[in-house]
Amino acid sequence: MGFVGAVSIVTGAATEVGAAVAVALAEAGAAVVALFDNDAEGLVAVAAAVRAAGARAVPRLVDTADTVDVAHAFAEVSAAEGRVDVVCNHPTPIPGAGGLADASLARVGHVIDAQVTALLEATRLALSIMEGRGGVVVNTVTADSLDPLPSDPVHAAAKAAVVSFTRACAPLSGSHGVRVNVVCPGLADPDRSGVAVHPAGAVRVGRRLPLAARLHVEDLVAAIVALVRDDRRFGEVVTVPNR
Repeated sequence: MGFVGAVSIVTGAATEVGAAVAVALAEAGAAVVALFDNDAEGLVAVAAAVRAAGARAVPRLVDTADTVDVAHAFAEVSAAEGRVDVVCNHPTPIPGAGGLADASLARVGHVIDAQVTALLEATRLALSIMEGRGGVVVNTVTADSLDPLPSDPVHAAAKAAVVSFTRACAPLSGSHGVRVNVVCPGLADPDRSGVAVHPAGAVRVGRRLPLAARLHVEDLVAAIVALVRDDRRFGEVVTVPNR
């Protein structure tokens, strides 16, 4: 699909990746980029960057792990703009549940809600708005959805659930005109100790990488933009490796 004049929503927009995607959508020709995040200061900075790139920024202070909060924000943007064409979801980065033997049921529930339920709900909301008009949703989960970390099986299960969900959404392209895809990036630049960090924020996940093997955010953004542009791609799982 074309970007020119598009109304877009980016959740987790104040994270490094979310901000880069928001600016890329503006640079590609989107007319409106709605920014959802619970980081007020970060939203101000991203909104300024989006405006500088040529789009109207619509920042919304939203807890992206709260389905009620997300639903209200989607409804506000849809009502104000009359449509939504593109949704890029970046789950709120949170620490995982750790080893299974030590994980409390409450912590497990929190991880699943923040990493799976909220993202699924954002996709469902996008579908309800886009149905009949068409549109595209791109979800982002880390590559440990495909290569799970034994140190945090709950986190791995949550990420794998999003991948399976996206694949199961492939038929929505034909039945509703809405394409759903997922991008699985590697791990972001390691800190000085060589511990890789989640691309959405400074959440240590414990896997050590060679210092030369890093995720370049521009690679991830390019993959997301390509999935939005190409109408032939739906239900796809695209990995963006470290290099």
